[in-house]
Amino acid sequence: MEAVLLRNDLSPALRAKALAVSGSLAYGHGDYERWEKYFEEALELSRQVENELVAAWAQAGVGVAAMERSDYEAAVSYLKGTLRSYRDVDADYGVALVFTFLGMVELMRGEEGEATAMFEKGLSLARRIGDSNSADNALYNLAQMSLSRGDPARAANLFEEAVIISEQVRDRAALAYCLEGLAVVANARGEAERCARLIGAAEGLHEAVGIPVYVYYELHRSPYESTVAAVRSQMGEEAFEAARADGRAMTFEQAVEYSLESNAASST
Repeated sequence: MEAVLLRNDLSPALRAKALAVSGSLAYGHGDYERWEKYFEEALELSRQVENELVAAWAQAGVGVAAMERSDYEAAVSYLKGTLRSYRDVDADYGVALVFTFLGMVELMRGEEGEATAMFEKGLSLARRIGDSNSADNALYNLAQMSLSRGDPARAANLFEEAVIISEQVRDRAALAYCLEGLAVVANARGEAERCARLIGAAEGLHEAVGIPVYVYYELHRSPYESTVAAVRSQMGEEAFEAARADGRAMTFEQAVEYSLESNAASST
């Protein structure tokens, strides 16, 4: 995509789109500097050519970049502006996703009530319009919040719904993050071997994808890392590595099936 940006024959409208795509790609790789730079340029240029949809897309990217820098005031300002822009062009998929981004900002600010309200608004709209990406995002964050509140049963249900969506759209990255969450659930239930297998399955999927993709999920990383250390210590290195290797050997389909087994059994 950078080669496209070097071309001199792009119209301003096409260059704005190319910059927005480049920003999205940089975001998926966790390249924060280029991510913000490309989206800022895309925002300025798309406003000049009056492309409201690309401008909204770029503004969302700038807002998420501000969130990653912990500039929450700027993030909220950009994202609320994006919300208005997406509504102006009747782009409900954008509205749903921005609700989840606003939820993450509120969560980072410690405003759990407001964060929950934003995630639930995003989830409700995503379900209504069939937007799998925004639904997956909202479910994942609501599940993580349930874990932090000491409710692994609800977390498991939410992660399970997200796993099913990830399977339907073949989203390996999203599935990997859900498996990490379910590993934390398994540990809370005292299922050490299952936890280790889920850890391995998540690692295998992350390696297959090769890039972080959903870099904003890193805000939930600490409980998972603590779980890995705790289960390794509990099981012992040899047993942990054996179970972990079993998980890493799973195919996408096997990982989906395994991730849903425990919750299905506990509900019967």
